[in-house]
Amino acid sequence: MVKALRKRINSRIAHKLALWVIVFSTLISLITTAVQLYIDYRQDLKGIKDYFESITIAQLNTISQSVWIMDDNQIEAQLDGITKGRDIIFAAIVADDETRWSSGKEEAENTLEFHHNLPYTHRSENLNLGQLKIVASLDNLRMRLLHRAAIILLTNILKTFLFAGFILFFFQRAVTRHLEKLAAYVVNMDFRKKLTPLKLDRALSGADDEFNQVVNMLNIFQRRGFHAFNALEKSEMRLRLFFDATEEGIFGINIEGRVTFVNSTCLATIGAKSSRAIIGRKVRDVFSYTPAVLDPLTLQKKYPFTAPMLSNTSFISDDGFFEVKEGPSFYASVRTYPIVADGYSTGAVVFFNDNSEQREMLNEKNLLSQAVRQSPLMVIILNAGGIIEYVNPEFERLTGYRLKEVINQRPYVIGGFLRNKKVYRTIRKTLATKQKWQGVYKVIVKNGSEHSFDTLVTPVFNSRGKIVNMIALCLDITQKIELQNQLNHAQKMEAVGRLSASFAHEFGNPLLGVRSVIKDISDRIEMEKSDRQLLKLAYGECERMKVLIRDFQQFQRASSGEKDFFDIHEILDNVLFFYKKHFEKNSITLNKEYDSSVPSVFVSKDQIAQVFLNLIINAVDAMASMGGDLTITTRSEDDIVFIEVRDSGIGVEEGNKELIFEPFFTTKQEVQGTGLGLSISYGIVAGHGGEITFSSKINEGTRFVVQLPSQITKN
Repeated sequence: MVKALRKRINSRIAHKLALWVIVFSTLISLITTAVQLYIDYRQDLKGIKDYFESITIAQLNTISQSVWIMDDNQIEAQLDGITKGRDIIFAAIVADDETRWSSGKEEAENTLEFHHNLPYTHRSENLNLGQLKIVASLDNLRMRLLHRAAIILLTNILKTFLFAGFILFFFQRAVTRHLEKLAAYVVNMDFRKKLTPLKLDRALSGADDEFNQVVNMLNIFQRRGFHAFNALEKSEMRLRLFFDATEEGIFGINIEGRVTFVNSTCLATIGAKSSRAIIGRKVRDVFSYTPAVLDPLTLQKKYPFTAPMLSNTSFISDDGFFEVKEGPSFYASVRTYPIVADGYSTGAVVFFNDNSEQREMLNEKNLLSQAVRQSPLMVIILNAGGIIEYVNPEFERLTGYRLKEVINQRPYVIGGFLRNKKVYRTIRKTLATKQKWQGVYKVIVKNGSEHSFDTLVTPVFNSRGKIVNMIALCLDITQKIELQNQLNHAQKMEAVGRLSASFAHEFGNPLLGVRSVIKDISDRIEMEKSDRQLLKLAYGECERMKVLIRDFQQFQRASSGEKDFFDIHEILDNVLFFYKKHFEKNSITLNKEYDSSVPSVFVSKDQIAQVFLNLIINAVDAMASMGGDLTITTRSEDDIVFIEVRDSGIGVEEGNKELIFEPFFTTKQEVQGTGLGLSISYGIVAGHGGEITFSSKINEGTRFVVQLPSQITKN
C-alpha cells in the first residue's frame, strides 16, 4: 500500500507539490512552535525571578525585623504569604544551617531555589540573622508549555492541510491538466507531417504567460522540426547519392563495433547483393585489414576500424591487405575517422579504396624512376612551357649543376650558352608538329668546358593530344667527337705523309738537276754582278726548296732516326739552353717543374728535340710583344710520360683550333718559316707511339701536352 501511494505521489506533480507543501509547512510549524514555547518558557522564568526580586525589595526588611524579635506568628504569616505566589511551593528561614521557620513542602523534582541574607542593624552594628530560602516548582511551568504546544501544533497543522488542499486543487486545475495536454502533444509530435497547432482550454490566462509561451514554442518547434526533417531527408538523400557516387567504399560503425551503413561502391567491391547482409553485424566478422607496415604495439594497426573510436584519433594507411570474410581480398588504402560528440566517440566512418591497380602503377613508376635515376643518359624533363622540372643524377654529374640550380630555368640559359637559343626554338617548332627532334646540343658545363650531346627530345601528350611535357635524352659524345677529330686528323696527316713522299720523289730529282745547273753556270761563266746575284738568289731558293722537301719527308719517315733510352729532362734543358738569351730579350720568365721520378723514354733524341724546339719557338712568338711566363712541366702516369709546355701568350682563336696541326697553316702576321713546325711535330710524336694535344684561350695562353710511352723496350 505504501509503495502504491508513493508511486501515485511520484507520478503526479500536483501530489508532489502538495506533499512538499505539507512537509515544508509542518517543518515551519514545528520550528515556530518551538521558538514560541522557548519564548514563553523564558518569560515564565523571568516572572518567577521578578517575584523573587519583589519579595526582596518589599518584605525582606520586615522579615528581618520579625526574626529579630522572634515573632513566630508574624514570621509564619509572612512565609505563608510568600508560598501563595505562582509556582512557589516552599519558603523557610535558615539560621546556622538549621531551618527555624518554614511554609510549604519541597516535593517537586524540578525546582528553582532563591537564597537571600537577612540583614539587621542594631546600635549601628550590622548583623546577619540568617537566610531566606524560597523554592519554586518548574513542573507546572512545563505542563503549561505542553498544553500550549499542543494547541499551537493543532492550529498550524489544520492551516497547513487546508493550504495544501487549496494548492493541490488550484495546481491541478491551472497547471497539471495543461501539462498533461502538453505532454500528450509532445509524445504524439511527428516531424514527418504537419500537425494542428496546439491550443489550451484556459478561460483566464495572460496573453504572454508561461503556458502560452510554451505552447507557442512547441508549435514553432513542431513547424521547424517538420522543415528540418524534410531538409534532413533531402540532405541524407544527397549524402547517400554522394556516397553511392564516390569511387571509394564507405561504411559506418557504431560504438559497439557494428556496421550501421554501407554505400553501393562498398557493396560492389565486396560482392554483396544487399546491405541487409552486412548492417548490424560486427565489423570484425565482416572485414579485416592488415597494413603493409605492422606495429604490434599500436592498437590501430591491429584493429584499424574500431581502435580510432577508443583513442579519438584517425587511422590512415596508404597500403595494406583488405579481406572480406565472405568475399574477395585485395590491396587497399584505408582511412578511419571517429565520430566525436561532446568529447566522446559515438562511432566511426571508414573509407577504403582498392589500389591494386595503383599499386602496380606505383611499382612501375618506382621502377621507371630508378631507371631514370640510374640511366647512363642525361635525362631532362620540361613542362609544356619549356621550363625544366627535373634532371637526373647523370645530368648533375656531367654538367656540375644541381637540380635546385636549374629547376624553373630554360635549357639554353644553363652555363650562359645562349647560342643554343636558336636550336631551342627549332626544337619547339619540331615538337609542335608532334614530331621528335634529334641532333647535337652543345652545353658549357659548370667548370667552363664545352660538351656536345647527342640529344633526342620527345613530346608527351595528354588524352586530348596537347603537349604537357617534353623529355630530353642526352648522350655525351664530347670524347667521341674528339676521338673522331683525332682519327680524321691522323688520316689526313697520313695522307699528307704519303703525298710528301711522292712530292719529294717527283720534285726532288728535277730540283737537284736545276740546282746543279745553276751551280755549274755560276762557276763557269763570267757574268755581271746583277746576273750573278740573280743566280745566287735562284740557288738559294733551290736550297730552300730542298729543306722544304726534306721537311715533307718527315711525315713519311717520322721515326726513322736512331732511338735509344734518353732522359727527357736532359733533352729539354739542351733545347732551352740555346734560347736562354732569347728569353731575356723578350722578358719571358722560364719556370721548370720537373718530376724527378719520370723514367727514361725510348726515342730519337734529335727528332724529339725538334718537337720541343717547335713548341718553344711558337710559345716565344706568342709572348714576344708583351713578355710572359713559359712553364715546362713533366710527370708520369700509367707508363706514360707527360711533357707540358704552357705559355701566357695571346692564345689561339676558336676558329683556328681545328687547323693548328695542318701543314702550311700559320697565324703569324709575317711569314716566318714554312708553317710545318706543328705538323712535323705531330708526325714525330705519332711515329714514337705518342700523342700531342693542346688547349688555348684568347689572351690567357696556350698549353701543349706531349705524351710518350715509357715502357718500350729496345729492339
